[in-house]
Amino acid sequence: GDLADALMGPRKCARDTCYEAAALFAAAAADLLEPEPVEAAVHEVGVLPSMTFSDFDEKEDECYNVTRFRVPDLKQVQRALRIPDEICLGKDRHKRDRIMSGEAAMLVLLRRLAVGDRLADSAAYFGVPYYVISEVFNFVLKLVEREGCHRLQDLDFYSNRLERYADSIREVVLRECRNHDGLEYAELATRIETRTFDVCLFVDGTFRPTCRPAPAQQEAVYSGKDESHGLKYQGLSAPDGMLVDVSTCYTGRHDDMHLLGATGIQQRFAAATQGMQRNLRVYGDADYVRIPGFLEVVHSRAQLGPAAVAENRAMSKARVSVENCFGKVTELWRLNNSKRYQKIFLSPVERVYRVSCLLTNAHTCLYGSCVTSLFDLHPPTLDEYFGL
Repeated sequence: GDLADALMGPRKCARDTCYEAAALFAAAAADLLEPEPVEAAVHEVGVLPSMTFSDFDEKEDECYNVTRFRVPDLKQVQRALRIPDEICLGKDRHKRDRIMSGEAAMLVLLRRLAVGDRLADSAAYFGVPYYVISEVFNFVLKLVEREGCHRLQDLDFYSNRLERYADSIREVVLRECRNHDGLEYAELATRIETRTFDVCLFVDGTFRPTCRPAPAQQEAVYSGKDESHGLKYQGLSAPDGMLVDVSTCYTGRHDDMHLLGATGIQQRFAAATQGMQRNLRVYGDADYVRIPGFLEVVHSRAQLGPAAVAENRAMSKARVSVENCFGKVTELWRLNNSKRYQKIFLSPVERVYRVSCLLTNAHTCLYGSCVTSLFDLHPPTLDEYFGL
């Protein structure tokens, strides 16, 4: 309409009419091409996430996809992780405290670990700049590690459960023997039934790939077996699906037997089983060497007679549970699978994985796992595990 008035208005010379028409057309084109303005709050200095648990009250599926926990359990998980109701991230440029809710901080942590997408995607989800997401995530990650990750090396907590673990493993191995025909399986079942079965935990190492580091560190973290750069962790798993012990990280070049000696797990296990009548032991795969009184391993190929083959097959059904426990960590918390985000010396790679293991144990306490179904053994409650 404005363009028509300019063209058809009275007492307009041709030159003035063309100038006015061109100006109006340029203004209209600018309105069409100009992007929609982003809300000022997104770029405001000091803005913090404000999402709460109540925002998921009618979004059960989204809540589990984003946090890996159900809405009624989020408050209990926050209490278990000892995340306070309010968190101070320090001072802003005006020397004022930057306060945010503990619920929002925990949601930032869980979503970043569970989804494993870019910081920009998390920023769009929470409506804040990407650098705020990074700051909040690292702050809460340190808080949870400081308050809870000592439980990943607390074998004393499980000392009164170890004999039950051994009995449940015994039942699974016997059931596997009965599912096979053959004299060797019958003899193995008879031997297990007539003797005390002392295997109570499973040990294994896991390799987590990372980005290729600087040239000076590449050889140290390269694993020829996995053909990748990365870090290694060693863990003990229990028949109730819990990761009983998870070590700190070691460079990828080391094998499982080196980790067994470096972590001191044998001494901690001996202290946890001191005074028990049964000589409880740990079971590992062929990458380990048998240690009398502590570690039993899969029979090597040189020892493979009919009896050894039967024992390997029967025990493998139970031993694979440690692989399931490590697999659950990366299945739930996909940031650990994003190789491009695992940058040694640039991002907290070890802290991310160990906090993921702690959250996996919390998840198992609440919902169980395929391991708990196999051994028909209930894990400790969330309050028992976190000492609430």
